[in-house]
Amino acid sequence: EAVEKGHARSKEYLDESGANVLLWGTALRAAGQVVPHMYWTVSERVSRAHECEKYPIVPTDLSLPQIFWDDLNEVLQLLVVSGQQQFESRKGRYTADSLYPFIERVRNLFNGPQPGWSQKDSLQVTFMLSNALVQYGHQKGNDQPLLEAIENYSRLLNRITIEEAPLNWALLQRSLGRALTVIGEREGGTARLEEAVAAFDEALKVRSLKQVHFDWASTQCNRATALARMGEREDGTARLAEAASAFREALNERSREHDSLEWAKNQNDLGTVLTSWGEREEGTARFEEAVIAFRAAIGVFSSRQVTLYLAASQDNLGNALSAIGERRRDTACLKEAVRAYREALKEGTRERVPLDWAITQNNLC
Repeated sequence: EAVEKGHARSKEYLDESGANVLLWGTALRAAGQVVPHMYWTVSERVSRAHECEKYPIVPTDLSLPQIFWDDLNEVLQLLVVSGQQQFESRKGRYTADSLYPFIERVRNLFNGPQPGWSQKDSLQVTFMLSNALVQYGHQKGNDQPLLEAIENYSRLLNRITIEEAPLNWALLQRSLGRALTVIGEREGGTARLEEAVAAFDEALKVRSLKQVHFDWASTQCNRATALARMGEREDGTARLAEAASAFREALNERSREHDSLEWAKNQNDLGTVLTSWGEREEGTARFEEAVIAFRAAIGVFSSRQVTLYLAASQDNLGNALSAIGERRRDTACLKEAVRAYREALKEGTRERVPLDWAITQNNLC
């Protein structure tokens, strides 16, 4: 009865507006899900002679043709892709608060009636959801989104092979490794970090990755980061040296002119591992190398206004300068370190990144 009334009202709207077709319906909510009930009414002015090639018009049939739902699925997928690209373009800035509604919307697509995507489409959307979960979990200091992402990546890797889609397989391995690294940095021991290195090694097995310089360099940097974290928890400097070497290999594939943001991140990461290495050696040579790397990164982050990266590099610069000042008994260097820490606190606020803020406050003291 409600449908018949809706159809009658739609005819009135069509007559008044002069339009040919009207889409209408309602959304039924139950058990936390939203189910759309949609129909269409075609104006009596539209004859079969005006039927478009794609949409079959049957004036007496209120049900939307299957092609409509196929097209809607493509639109939904496009919205997910464009949303994810928005957040990718804002890397280095605080995005967690706006990421959460995006994550919930994408989750709803999977929790409600299945959109009817192909396996390829479903894999792509799951992959983008997982990337958003990693970014959100990282910035919020929350492990649960990271664990969900790790589970998703592992499930996706079981559905494709390296022979079928080598680049996609490598990308998944790299993403899995990144999520494992973030979790591993928060946990004791090196088990997660070892898993991360193994995932990066798997990705680097794909020879065609070398042809895509950006992806190869990014994977090499990710691998180096996991090695560096392992090195910080182990005795000796072998892991740290291996990490520094990997960072420098990645820098050989990048330039400040053509890939400034990734180049700067690479420099910051190199400086971090050099600082850890310097703490286990005498003298200040490694720290001085680190200062050069951090300042190179800060120059780019400042010009690009990527606030979170800038705050992290300023904090790292403060650590290296502080170490030099202590070993040389150089108060000028220590004062420079204080300035760096205060610059970091301007961007890495307590509200945005509470854990990083606390670490920087502790360094300043």
